[in-house]
Amino acid sequence: MQHFVFINRSDDAPVTHLARARRLRVGVLRGSPNLAQLQRHDFSEGRIVQASSVEDMLKLLERSHVDAIYGGELVCLDKARSTGRGLAGLRVGLRLESGDVWLAGSSGFSDADRLRLEDSHRALLRDGSIERLFRSYGIRPKLEDLR
Repeated sequence: MQHFVFINRSDDAPVTHLARARRLRVGVLRGSPNLAQLQRHDFSEGRIVQASSVEDMLKLLERSHVDAIYGGELVCLDKARSTGRGLAGLRVGLRLESGDVWLAGSSGFSDADRLRLEDSHRALLRDGSIERLFRSYGIRPKLEDLR
């Protein structure tokens, strides 16, 4: 499950209420569903700044061009971590929406990547996660079809 949240600077007041969030300038990733999510919650387009990458969203936040960014919590925090930003400087606030996460690969996957994916798949089969997921969609798969 991916959670879509507001993230702001840790020295600013946390974004904990929708009414407060609507008054902020918020950065979102261009081409993502995040703009539509905010619009569904009555955010003014004039308060939304679209960025071409999560890295650019973080830069907008660091340079105070936006008061908060809105996006996938894990994606935003992983980008902050992988680019050497201290997570202590960020504050995760209000969760506005959540959604399922799907994984796909291409011919560029290495054999090691494929093996890790297969191992993870087997672990999900063993603990019943895949069966529970299918059941949540009203599908009754035969386990042999999933192997």
